[in-house]
Amino acid sequence: MRFDEAFLRNKRQAKKDKEPTPPLLSDTQEIPRALLNPTDKINLCVAEAVDFWNNHILTTNVPAHLPFQRKKHEAKFQVGVPGVLQHLFLVSTWTIWITKSGSDPLRNRTLCQSRGLAFRGLNRMLSTAVTDVSGYALACTIMALMADFGLSQAQAWEFHLDAVRKIVQCRGGFQACMAELPDMRQLFLTFLVLDVLTAAFRETSRLGAETVATQAEYVALLPNIEQQLVLNGDPGPQVLLQAIVQVTALRIEIRRSSTERRCKVSTLSRAGELYHQIRRFDPQAWAVQVVIYGRTRPEHLGEQPSEQSLAAWSTLALCYQSAALLYLLLSVPTGHQQAVTAMMIAQAESALASEINAIFALADPDPDAAVGTQLWKFTNWPLLISLRTRQAAVCNTGDVRECLARLEEIAVATGIRSWLAIGIDMILR
Repeated sequence: MRFDEAFLRNKRQAKKDKEPTPPLLSDTQEIPRALLNPTDKINLCVAEAVDFWNNHILTTNVPAHLPFQRKKHEAKFQVGVPGVLQHLFLVSTWTIWITKSGSDPLRNRTLCQSRGLAFRGLNRMLSTAVTDVSGYALACTIMALMADFGLSQAQAWEFHLDAVRKIVQCRGGFQACMAELPDMRQLFLTFLVLDVLTAAFRETSRLGAETVATQAEYVALLPNIEQQLVLNGDPGPQVLLQAIVQVTALRIEIRRSSTERRCKVSTLSRAGELYHQIRRFDPQAWAVQVVIYGRTRPEHLGEQPSEQSLAAWSTLALCYQSAALLYLLLSVPTGHQQAVTAMMIAQAESALASEINAIFALADPDPDAAVGTQLWKFTNWPLLISLRTRQAAVCNTGDVRECLARLEEIAVATGIRSWLAIGIDMILR
């Protein structure tokens, strides 16, 4: 049985058994009052969206058990917060829900109209994005990015990523923004992970100076925020996230060298250093460390995690390790060592497929099941890295249409169609 067949079959059955079944939305069917008249009584609209987020989105996106923390939003916005920020939260909430229902948000006329209102308001605020002491315009831009998660067009997502990078650099850099706007820390952490992982799929010609400058700050920052990333629902090993940032920088350096018709020895040497850095990562040690995050009381610290939980976390770490190796190997010029590199790529592909297989073998569609059975939600990036060679476990039949259909189901399950759009682009490229 293919790695995702059992999981997707169980998920389909769970949808049939669970009431109420997520609706397939038409233009007006099952749309909340907030979207039908988004300019009227905005606070009530947001209260409805916040309540829905807490009861439907949060409970399915974030595992119920430690180390994750389900921090519920409150339907209370500070006095003076622009309505556009509130409205973007509403739009992002219902975009994710419509995606999880199996529909494409861009096909829903009412939601598109609401998006139009939100983004027109955002455009009027952008002129103050650099000088605004409150950071509202920057917060709105990140919220616009979150509203794009469920879209089937990666271009919209990347557009807002670029916009955030430019604003951040004009405000003095990522760490300066984190220090000046502590209330936005959770938004910044979400942006950081998306920035690091999305850059791995972009052509180097599209990675501008803002990308390079922003990501360079992450290398020094990541060792100090790993626990916060895990608690925030972004459990990527910081050592490997650092390596991914450095591989992206290496890709840019290689491109510059190729335009100058030379490839520096130092570039290849740096690739070798990164290879050994990734290989030295210890998935088991990381798993032991991560399972204690979120535990503050002594009796919790004394609890021993189950072997299944440790094995699941270790496997997730191995997924990231193999994906990082594959990303590096696909990024460096082969030269006279082409045969050796091809063999190493094949080994990394095989390991990654096996590890993804193991993660999905544990998968449980019940969001309140054991945490080890929920880690499939964090495999989007390793899955897409494996697609770069068109050898992903999800595509091992060679049938492109079947591969796209399976990616569609995984994208709907995670609520993120933008990843699917990137995967389709790589398969059809």
